[in-house]
Amino acid sequence: MNRWLFFWRRLRRQLWVRASAYAGLGLAASLLAVLLAPWVPTTWPSGWAGSRWSPS
Repeated sequence: MNRWLFFWRRLRRQLWVRASAYAGLGLAASLLAVLLAPWVPTTWPSGWAGSRWSPS
C-alpha cells in the first residue's frame, strides 16, 4: 500500500472518531439540559445578567 494512502486513511479514521465524540458530547449535554431544566429556577439566569453583566 502506498505510504500516503495509508496516512490518509489513518487521518480520516481519526477525524471520524473525533467528530463522533464531539457529536456525542453535544447530544449528551442537550439531553442533560432538558433533564435538569425543572431544577433550575426561572429567575436564575436573569439574575446573573442583571447584577453582573449590565453596564453601570
